Amino acid sequence: MKKLMFVLMLLITVGFISCDSKESTVTAKESGFSLDSAKAAIATLNDGFGPNWAKGDSVAFGNAYTSDAQVYVPNMERLSGTSNIVDFFGGGYRWGIRGGKLTTDEVIGGPEFVAETGKYEITDSSGKTMDKGKYLALWKQENGKWKMYRDMWNSDLPMPGEPAK
Repeated sequence: MKKLMFVLMLLITVGFISCDSKESTVTAKESGFSLDSAKAAIATLNDGFGPNWAKGDSVAFGNAYTSDAQVYVPNMERLSGTSNIVDFFGGGYRWGIRGGKLTTDEVIGGPEFVAETGKYEITDSSGKTMDKGKYLALWKQENGKWKMYRDMWNSDLPMPGEPAK
């Protein structure tokens, strides 16, 4: 009798699990989510990275982030909210950044969030590399547009005063 109850409970549990996963799959399909569309939106925003530095357009950077975004800048406290993000990128222009490039390595995710990994390089007015490294960005939709929700990067260059390897 105990074996029969165990088998019955196991079958019921497996049935609930399989029903739940089918519902999730249907919901994702019904949402109209397309990873290719998300990748295209991300590529468009990334293409503006260098030109926005050249123009000193920190507002364009701010518009690429959700209203509740957080940016994890190396060697700084976390930045939260659009105004802090706009101020930070405006500071980059004042530091001499005039160009840059983002190269996406991977985009994965689903209808709620998409994660992007890649490489970055920022340059001065003569095209000299000021910094390069890697990044991780978490994207979500806000008002029907993909925007960065969390953004983090770190340099591949040695720390100032550290001997080059």
